[in-house]
Amino acid sequence: MNNKNWSYNSIVFYEKIPICLVGSTKKNIYIDTWIPNNSFYKKTQKFLNNEGRIKQFIKKYKIQ
Repeated sequence: MNNKNWSYNSIVFYEKIPICLVGSTKKNIYIDTWIPNNSFYKKTQKFLNNEGRIKQFIKKYKIQ
């Protein structure tokens, strides 16, 4: 690389735990999601209660 700050040993952290090394201009990289904890790859979904949203919609548009 032409960037003088480039490092091939940048540490990627997830929840303060180092998970891998990558090339980057930053020494440490912090991520908030990655494949092992993504619901798409875990084949799980969070249950959402939309009842409150439906009531808000009905109230907003005065639907009887």
